[in-house]
Amino acid sequence: MDKKQRINLFKKCLRKVAKEAIGGLIHFYTKEALQGPPNGHLIQFAGGTEGLACDIPIAWLSEKEIEKIKKLPEFFEAKEIGSYQAYFDISDEEIEKMANLTEKIFTEIYNLPENYDVIIEYTIDQRTGTRIYPDGKEEKINWIKESLLRKLKIF
Repeated sequence: MDKKQRINLFKKCLRKVAKEAIGGLIHFYTKEALQGPPNGHLIQFAGGTEGLACDIPIAWLSEKEIEKIKKLPEFFEAKEIGSYQAYFDISDEEIEKMANLTEKIFTEIYNLPENYDVIIEYTIDQRTGTRIYPDGKEEKINWIKESLLRKLKIF
């Protein structure tokens, strides 16, 4: 998957959750993340029609990555929940910004190569969800039992 394809897919998923969900979730992650923190890379978004919060759990970051994320003006440290967060409204401009920021985090903060693969999971209702694989294959999942963070018993 190339950069343009990833950004378009990020926008599609962000837009769907932003326009249809009240309490939706999106996970963008690398396959290594299936091993749990600190393996792999994870970016989460939560929210819906009122706005979206980007959340990057500190447990998934190295010290070097923490120093880089601190330099991004959009983020602040939410110590009480152990993550770095940024908030966005759901305008088309903000969705574009979120998609590009997601790509920037993967390539500049996580230092992944230009041709990295990402797996995407999203849910509108936190019961059913969709998983999209790097080859574009989509499957419906039971969010409660099958989402990445549920599998890892993170929440």
